[in-house]
Amino acid sequence: MPIPAESAYLFRHALLRDAAYELQPPGSRAALHGLTIELIETAFGAEAESLAEELAAHARVARSAGDTPELRAKEAHYARIAASHSEQRFHPEQALALWSQVAGLEVGVARLHALSRVGRNAIVVGKASQGIDAMQQALAEAEQSDNRGSQANFFRQLSSCLHVIGKTHEGERFARQAVECARQSDDPAVLAAASAEMALTLLRTGQTQQAGELLDEAFLLYTQMGNQREAARVKSNMALLHYRAGRTVQALSDSAEALQCQRECGNVESEAHLYQLRAMILWRLGRKQEAHESLLKALDMHRKVGQRLRSSETLTILGSFERAFGRELEAERAMQESLELSREMGDRTGESAVLCNLGNLYMQQGDQDRSRACLEQSLCLSQACGDRRGEAVTLGNLARLEATAGNDDVAEPLFRRVIELHRAMSNPTSEGIALADLARLHARRGRTEAALEAFKQAIHLLREVKDTVQEGAARCSLAAMHITLANLEAAQSEYEAGMALLRPSGDQSVMRQIRQEIEDAADAAGIKPPDWTGD
Repeated sequence: MPIPAESAYLFRHALLRDAAYELQPPGSRAALHGLTIELIETAFGAEAESLAEELAAHARVARSAGDTPELRAKEAHYARIAASHSEQRFHPEQALALWSQVAGLEVGVARLHALSRVGRNAIVVGKASQGIDAMQQALAEAEQSDNRGSQANFFRQLSSCLHVIGKTHEGERFARQAVECARQSDDPAVLAAASAEMALTLLRTGQTQQAGELLDEAFLLYTQMGNQREAARVKSNMALLHYRAGRTVQALSDSAEALQCQRECGNVESEAHLYQLRAMILWRLGRKQEAHESLLKALDMHRKVGQRLRSSETLTILGSFERAFGRELEAERAMQESLELSREMGDRTGESAVLCNLGNLYMQQGDQDRSRACLEQSLCLSQACGDRRGEAVTLGNLARLEATAGNDDVAEPLFRRVIELHRAMSNPTSEGIALADLARLHARRGRTEAALEAFKQAIHLLREVKDTVQEGAARCSLAAMHITLANLEAAQSEYEAGMALLRPSGDQSVMRQIRQEIEDAADAAGIKPPDWTGD
């Protein structure tokens, strides 16, 4: 097939151009690149920065003929601008390469800044090892100076990176060092950032009271400085703390305030994260459809800005939502995609969370072997990472698996351990869920008094945190126990109260569980399920 004349001309022209370039001696080539920089700067003036990446490449080749301070400065200058542009356009791979180029050219504070950006972008694209190496290199160089502010910043950034890859204990150590250095720096911005990072560390390990104190300190500092963007970021972490502590209404209020501010500031990444947090809060409040819509909005925004880590987190939550709606294929698809992303990025904490959710999904499907395999992998990862919250959640699912398999002797000590862990971390929602599970086990074994006491404690905690779905489920389980004891009046009262809480949620997985419990209870009592359980 003949090549069109215009295409043939362009092809030959490109070949001639490349051949002519290769015929030039290396010194002449370098000089041409240097001349190109001068011509572009003269022609474009200040707008030459729009061609920063190209100019940095020209400067790099020009330096091959003679590494002059002027050319070195030009390459660093344009590479830095190009790296910042890449970050703004959410191209972390490109930003990583350019910041690495800058780090090799600069010295002093400018080099430390470049290394910190290398670390951050490496983490974002899943190159955890490279990111940690860059941060540790920056920290080693910062420690040689007396600048406490710089040291605090690098301790803080290294702590954040370590948490991403699941090294929780090491991350906490560096976060504490960051706060210590920040207090010695007399720089309120440095102290605010270090306090906020330390608060997140404490939240991860369940130390909510200390986390709240540090968040209050960071918020006050940022407010006094007039830094609305960072104050809003801290406010979103306050919402997370309230959510974890069961103060759901306050969490929703704080997240709305933070979302409005981040939208006004044009901070897309933080806005997306807040939509994700609001989805979890709305879900707990029983506003399931709103929660699902908020989560899909978050996922779309994460994908648009190239945030793979956040996309993985959001997909894990989406899988849980889909499972609750009874859409099991969609749930497994979302979780598998999240698992692949977590493994690609070396995010062990995220991988543990996804495996735990997959284990729960397979348990509901009746596939105990796959469920156990996922949960045991999740437990090993969370323990290796020092993730106490993740460990407690996975142990709770393992206990439920053992109970489902009829191994109550194995399940009971696991439930007690889960309750201890959540109580120590001030996590009343998860403590209440675990108490309800223990109550169900007592009821199966005929321990009526122990079951009634555990149900009472569980319902109290779940009502306090306004978790209507779990409170409703616990009340319906209590109703099932009353059916086995032929206390039908008490059973009807608890069942109707529980269903009044459950119906607005539309949570199909919980509804199926309740129906099965009622049928089993009626069968054990030798009666038909009462008419009032028909829904």
